Amino acid sequence: MKVGFFTADKWEHVCPTIRVEAPLQKIGIEVLRGNHWAADKIVVKDEIIEQVDLVVIQRDFPAHYKDYCKVFEKAKKFNKPVIYEIDDLLLDLPEFHPDLKRYKPARYRILEAIINSDAIICSNPMLKSYLQGFSENIFILPNYIIPEIWEFRFPPQIIKNEYPVKITFMGSASHFADLEMIKPVLYKISQKYASKVELSFWGCRPPGDLEKARNSIYIDVALSDYKLFVKWFLSQSTDLFIAPLVDCDFNRSKSSLKYLEYSTLGVPGVYTNLPPYSCVTNEVNGFLASSLDEWEYYIRKLIENPIIRYEIGINALRFVKDNYVLTEERAKAWEDAFEKILQNKKSDQLEKKILEVIKITEFWYKKDEQSLENEKRKKSELIKLIENKDLLIKEKESQIQSIKNSITWRILERLSIMRFKIFPQGSIFDKIFAKTKSFLLKKRRQILFSGKKEQNVSVQIIPKIKDDENFVTILVPANDKIPFPNIEQVKEWLSRQTVVADVVLWDKKLAILEYFGSNNILIENVNSWKDVLKSIKTKYVVIGYFDLLSMPPTFLETNLIALEVENLPYTINQLGYTSLFSEKLERGLFPGSPELPYFRMVLNKEVIEEITKTQDQNLTMTFQGVGKLIIQPVNIPDTEANVPFDVIVNEASIHYEPITKYIIGQFNNLERLKKVRDKNTVYISSSINNSEKPVVLMIQPFLAVGGVERISLEMMSHLKDDFIFVIATQEFHKAELGTTIDEFRQITPFIYTFPDFIDQSLYLQVLNYLIEKFHVNILYIANGSIWIYENIISISKKHPKLRIINQVYDHEAGWINWYSKEIVRALDSHIAINKKIVDAYIEKGVLPHSIYYIENGVNTDFYNPAYYNKEKLKEIKTRLGIPLDLKVVTFIGRIHPQKRPLDFVELSRRANLKGLNYYFLMVGDGVLSESVNGEIIMKGLKNIHHRTFYSPSRDIFAISDVIVLTSEYEGMPMVVLESLSMGVPVVSTDVGNIKEVLLATGGGIAEAEPGQIDKLLEGIQRVIDNPPNKEKLREAVKQNYSIKLMAEKYKKAFLGEK
Repeated sequence: MKVGFFTADKWEHVCPTIRVEAPLQKIGIEVLRGNHWAADKIVVKDEIIEQVDLVVIQRDFPAHYKDYCKVFEKAKKFNKPVIYEIDDLLLDLPEFHPDLKRYKPARYRILEAIINSDAIICSNPMLKSYLQGFSENIFILPNYIIPEIWEFRFPPQIIKNEYPVKITFMGSASHFADLEMIKPVLYKISQKYASKVELSFWGCRPPGDLEKARNSIYIDVALSDYKLFVKWFLSQSTDLFIAPLVDCDFNRSKSSLKYLEYSTLGVPGVYTNLPPYSCVTNEVNGFLASSLDEWEYYIRKLIENPIIRYEIGINALRFVKDNYVLTEERAKAWEDAFEKILQNKKSDQLEKKILEVIKITEFWYKKDEQSLENEKRKKSELIKLIENKDLLIKEKESQIQSIKNSITWRILERLSIMRFKIFPQGSIFDKIFAKTKSFLLKKRRQILFSGKKEQNVSVQIIPKIKDDENFVTILVPANDKIPFPNIEQVKEWLSRQTVVADVVLWDKKLAILEYFGSNNILIENVNSWKDVLKSIKTKYVVIGYFDLLSMPPTFLETNLIALEVENLPYTINQLGYTSLFSEKLERGLFPGSPELPYFRMVLNKEVIEEITKTQDQNLTMTFQGVGKLIIQPVNIPDTEANVPFDVIVNEASIHYEPITKYIIGQFNNLERLKKVRDKNTVYISSSINNSEKPVVLMIQPFLAVGGVERISLEMMSHLKDDFIFVIATQEFHKAELGTTIDEFRQITPFIYTFPDFIDQSLYLQVLNYLIEKFHVNILYIANGSIWIYENIISISKKHPKLRIINQVYDHEAGWINWYSKEIVRALDSHIAINKKIVDAYIEKGVLPHSIYYIENGVNTDFYNPAYYNKEKLKEIKTRLGIPLDLKVVTFIGRIHPQKRPLDFVELSRRANLKGLNYYFLMVGDGVLSESVNGEIIMKGLKNIHHRTFYSPSRDIFAISDVIVLTSEYEGMPMVVLESLSMGVPVVSTDVGNIKEVLLATGGGIAEAEPGQIDKLLEGIQRVIDNPPNKEKLREAVKQNYSIKLMAEKYKKAFLGEK
């Protein structure tokens, strides 16, 4: 087979090389080049068309329209199929793209080539979906790494950081807008880490201040020859790559080539969470960022942890090497596509194509019209700016003239004539004169510009002392058709809320409004919403519908904080973590119906008045101002499917941003919101803590299903009579980690999940508010986050009497690396769960007397094998499908790279090869779940089963013969103590203080290094053949690791006792 190939790019360019020539040459298809460049002009060799079987036209070759027509007509004359090849959405470049002027005039020619072609070849599904209206014959042939010019470079394993850590972006100048998008993050990192990081930009100049930063380097990579570029690229080194993309159709239709190229160096990367990087499994072979917060979090995670960098980089390299190297088998997809094109005649479907052309040309017309309007608006604004400048100049001239006409100026003029005679220049008298003149002018300016001085007032949230002046009213409409909670239910629910509120019953039939409180008030002739709103005294209103009682104790307070701090007209509330609300809001639908207006909303009373005036019979509303979706973290998301979404919002009037959760009204924007934040002082009506108990404000990143959360729950449960606990989280909930928020609510109602209701820029103000509201005595960082370590110094300075306690869980990786002299000074005490962490604290400059060595404890009453007899064990095994005659080897924990779960799968394979009668059980969920399941299927393993979360976990321990930990690193994992408390031995890698615990209890073996699978298997055989005595195990755990002993140690740490 021979292929004639026509392209507007130089032949050595990336597109001709990887999209056509390399794959075809791989399978022996001859490629005849149909054109070349001479004196900056394309010269076409159309005579080759007679010699070939097919003709391939690439990208913007049709922009050279005469040459394209010549080629196309000759191909038709000789009955040669024409294929159009494209790997970028050239029909829809965004306005910010620097090549727009080049491609915009060509798009009609490109569209003509697409319609005329017999088939289209593209690189990804997004391109196919965009083009499928123009052709039935579309083939997706992805990009691959070409082994003839690329090499895979396995990086050396680094355990400790070597500074500076190099962060690299690679791309042409067309990616400037992408870099601009994450500029705030890069600038913040540049300032935060200073000489510890180097920002390197290959090919695209960094925006603004980044280029001027001392730790920023720009390298001009002017290599259009792809082979030369690859040679240069492989000679470079870096520690982590970044690949930001602005979300638009053009970028969504890109291929994954950048990820493939980055991964050849074994270097980890952070990528925008868009379709081009769908091949990335988050936190396994790369990181996917959906917001600036996530960009910052992942970049910092890679900066601070060389082990994670190595693991992710190696995973990426292996993934690309296994799946995206151009082999003969993969290249054959091109041959198969060409064979189908040769066999199948082109389907015309002219009518359908005409409709698609009309659609796209209308789209282009509207887009161009919008661009023209934008240009006109910019021009108009510029003219106004010039006019305003002229007015300003005239005003200043008038002010100057006023100064010159003043007595003060005349005196100064006369004095200035005499000054050099009386006060020689440079003399002491000259200096006194100059200061006198400056003082008089300053006084004059103050008189002229009085009343125009700008105020710079920072946002503060101050708890209101008087609770009789409430901020919000719960309005309960009496309605026979729709179920509403009764007043007593509402009052009981309100008694559990963290703020107080008015409660009002509106009986529309009787036209009465009844206030409930210390003094009940009855108001008559209340016939309409307008009458109701006139009677309500508070600023905000919540309609008490049937699901109000499902809202958590902080429902009112979190809404009030968001409304007041961000000056929002309304909030909408979602129960649990579900995408339903976001999907509906994006479609212009609000929760509610004609019978249920303002459903799940907390509104400023003035907004309700405005909406009431503009709604019609179908309850179509127009919203202005910036609203927000608030998530109420309740573990019952299934109920959200019953929420009505029958309120139609004028689609032109709102825009929902799913990442920030802002609902932006017509003629409003976030810039206005930011300005409001900087100028408002906010007062929130809230209950003040009058208890004599000390208050502990506990900091957690999130409340997942994990060891830290289990320890916190046990500790709080034992100390709830001694302390009041308040919890604040700072990171977004991750579904794969599960949630324990309901368990925490059984101990304390005061749980504030910051990302669910407030912008990150306001976290510090909200934290300060909580400290003042509850009169917090102890700030306990149970588990760290980037935000808390960034702000702990300022928190310590603002609250000098606050006792601040920090806890880390590893002596090498993670938060211990944030310890600096300044942070050590800001902290009062430090909790260590093993002796290695104690040593790490001291090495960082912590004084030994401020360290509390608190090993984890376990609830031996709950984790007790006495709950299980033979019949119950048999029932559990049968329910889980576990053979009754096999020994059960169990992994229980997060399916995360830290835990090395794939090593456990490999254990099962090797045990099977040895003929061992073991059954391997994995319990847990996480980012590697799909990889684990895929590995089990691919290797055909029948002796292993993976299931996600299971409760209660003690069932799993009860049916297990041995618990196995394959972890890369640990602190003091709870699963070890829980297993031993159940009388089940443990085999683990030698990480954290697991070996110390097993030696103290005689409960197992921890000899293998991470990755030593044969040694782990040997340990499993030893403990199964010679299991320890269950009673002795439990007794050792009770003596050394009881939860009561642990809780008492935490109590001493909180109170600062020895």
